[in-house]
Amino acid sequence: MAGASNNDGGVAIDLVGLNEIQVSQDKKTVAYGTGNRWVQIYSYLDPLGISVLGGRVADIGTGGLTLGGML
Repeated sequence: MAGASNNDGGVAIDLVGLNEIQVSQDKKTVAYGTGNRWVQIYSYLDPLGISVLGGRVADIGTGGLTLGGML
């Protein structure tokens, strides 16, 4: 979609393949790839009874939020 979110002549990097989620054995640390969307992370962690600080718009990717996207 031309002009929607990329800059003219810029580079778009698809992070979707970087979608691993790892929870430490003591459940105090979560490592997740930048290809995840917040809904994926929250859905993975909810059954474990844990959560992380992150975006409030579930469909935003973690990489986009980190790079200045929507909260």
